[in-house]
Amino acid sequence: MLYFDQLNAKGGINGKQVRVLEYDDKGDGVDAVSAYNLACEKGVTAVIGAVMTAPSIALADVTYETGMPQITASATATGVTVIEDTGEVRTNVFRACFTDPFQGVKMADYAYEKLGYTKAAVIVQTGNDYAAGLNEAFKAKCAELGITVVAEEGYAKGDKDFNAQLTNIKAADPEFIFCPNYYEDDGMIVKQARALGLTVPFLGGDGWDGVVKYASAEELEGTFYCSAYAPGSTDAVKAFEEAYTAAYGTDTLNMFAANAYDAAMVMCAALA
Repeated sequence: MLYFDQLNAKGGINGKQVRVLEYDDKGDGVDAVSAYNLACEKGVTAVIGAVMTAPSIALADVTYETGMPQITASATATGVTVIEDTGEVRTNVFRACFTDPFQGVKMADYAYEKLGYTKAAVIVQTGNDYAAGLNEAFKAKCAELGITVVAEEGYAKGDKDFNAQLTNIKAADPEFIFCPNYYEDDGMIVKQARALGLTVPFLGGDGWDGVVKYASAEELEGTFYCSAYAPGSTDAVKAFEEAYTAAYGTDTLNMFAANAYDAAMVMCAALA
């Protein structure tokens, strides 16, 4: 909305004001498609979203059929832009973020080349497309580099107690733990790991952005994650941050906000 407000203040696109219709897909593919159908009835010409991987893929299935331009700021699974069963590229669907395989490979590279680790453990949410995509790419790169995965533990969506999994991981004595999940779970996992005396570093993907609200700085010391947003890194980023905090404060200033701003910018540049 920040980008659209700025754009409209400058005259919009070709002299036309951009009107935004907002829908909540509740993180669900069925709701995402229902929202899209409602938007189509109101005559939308482009779609930004969804946020999470599963609803983004569901949305991409229907936008591809009609050629509706779609861009997601944060859905990282390969299947958002490529139909995985056939390898067919969705020529109407784009993203303003990394892919899962890219992140998994980069974090394995970082663990081996920068940190010098050769023994990993994994704790991953089962049935989550995002977590699975990062995990498979990470393990494949580990095998290539010579990193041994000494333990791999899963958990179900909604779980709050990770002590059993972390106890098993501690017994395997890894040098680090790859935790390719979303920030709320990651924060709880790190807190419980530290309480168990598991002090090794954690590595993760961009789903970690926001984890500082769920674990302390002391607990997160030595953790690393892959992010598409580096605060204060360029003049353009600083200008975005200044405008964003003036409008919305600092609570939601994170990678997802920055990528959403970029996604809106890319889509509007294409429409112009």
